[in-house]
Amino acid sequence: MQVNLSAITSRSVEAAPRPNGSYKHGNIYRSEYVRVAKNIIGFIEGKGTAPNYASTSLGRIPFSQLVYMYSKILAFYGAKGILPICYNLTSLPSTPFYILQGKDRLSELQGIKDS
Repeated sequence: MQVNLSAITSRSVEAAPRPNGSYKHGNIYRSEYVRVAKNIIGFIEGKGTAPNYASTSLGRIPFSQLVYMYSKILAFYGAKGILPICYNLTSLPSTPFYILQGKDRLSELQGIKDS
């Protein structure tokens, strides 16, 4: 999947009014994080505010965690030219976040190095 980074624009929106969420740690795979991103965009465009959370297979992820997650996903894409297969969701802040780059290959996102 290719991402058109030039199509990403910043915009001013209201902060999430009551950010909250509860989720279990685990992997969010590409198809899900892309779907969730589209839902977030639709919410922001419709309401003019950031959502309090996004619903995923792992539970409700608070907006601050979503920002961190998508910044790491886009950093990986910028370094590797591909979207990661999945993102490993842990607590924020945490030890380094890892994502699967390919079969049984992990990449550390803080340094974005191949293992």
